[in-house]
Amino acid sequence: MKIFPLVDEQKYIFDVNEHIQGIPMNVSFSMEFSEPFSVDELRCAIETCILSADISGARCVVKDDRPYMEFLPPEKLDIQAHHFADAEEFELFRESITESKVNNRDKLYYIAIYAIAESVNHIYFCFNHMIFDGVSGILLCYKIQNALLDQEKTVAWHPFSSYLEKIDRYNNSEKYLVDQEFWEGVLQK
Repeated sequence: MKIFPLVDEQKYIFDVNEHIQGIPMNVSFSMEFSEPFSVDELRCAIETCILSADISGARCVVKDDRPYMEFLPPEKLDIQAHHFADAEEFELFRESITESKVNNRDKLYYIAIYAIAESVNHIYFCFNHMIFDGVSGILLCYKIQNALLDQEKTVAWHPFSSYLEKIDRYNNSEKYLVDQEFWEGVLQK
C-alpha cells in the first residue's frame, strides 16, 4: 500500500466534488463498436487494461482534514452488462452514475457494458477527474482496442502513484523551499 497527499489540482477537484451533490468533476464517455464483441470479450479487454493501472486500486482517505490518495492492490472488477430499450433510457442511466456509482472516496470510477435496442455491445466509463482526464480516456480506448485485437498483448501504464510520489518528494525538499522563496520574491515585485 502506498499513500500520498493529493496534488493541488486533485485537491481542488476533491473539494468541488465534496461540496456539490454527485460528482460534478468527472470524465464520462462511451466506447462504441461497429462490430459485435461478446460481453465476456469486452470484460476481458477492460480488465486487461484497467487492472494493470494502479488507479484500479486507488481510493481517497482523509487524515487530519487533508485528503490523500491510497493505492491498494487491484481487485477483480464488477463490470455489469445492461440492455436499454432506447437511447433515452441509456441517458437516464448515465446521468444517475455520478449520484450512485462514483464517489469521492472508494468508488473513483465505474465501467459498464451496454447495448441499446438490441445493438452491439458498447462500453461506458465514468471516472472521478481526480484520477483520470480526457487524454487518459483516449489512451484507454486505444489500449482496449488493441487488447480486443490481440489478447496476448500486455498493457502497461505509467503508475499514477509514481507521479504523486515525485510531487510529494519535491514538496518536502530543499529545492521546493528555494523555489518558493524565488516565486514569492517575483510576486512581491
